Amino acid sequence: MAQPETILQAEIMAALGPLPGVVVWRNNIGTAASAVSGRRVAYGVGGPGAPDLLCEVRTASGAWAAVWLEVKTAAGALRPDQRRWHEAARADGRHVYTVRSVADALAAVDGVRHG
Repeated sequence: MAQPETILQAEIMAALGPLPGVVVWRNNIGTAASAVSGRRVAYGVGGPGAPDLLCEVRTASGAWAAVWLEVKTAAGALRPDQRRWHEAARADGRHVYTVRSVADALAAVDGVRHG
């Protein structure tokens, strides 16, 4: 059975995906054994602590901007590695948001689109 956070991620992707000028991907982070070497291979964008969803959003100027969305339920809390990742990304001027609903995600993307 799907966890509440996984369900919310799917709902957010379903709401953002059809929007014009928005592309959204699930950003799975982890490691897996290589079939060839047997060594662990990292996958996902950004490494440990990176947000769950990565969106490309066309801004009012026509440029594309990356928008990172960390999906949490109402009771969910950021892990220390997530907090560090978000703080570092924001310090670099990136768009990083913790969202707890479809409305939060839509507002974050809309803010970057029309910012």
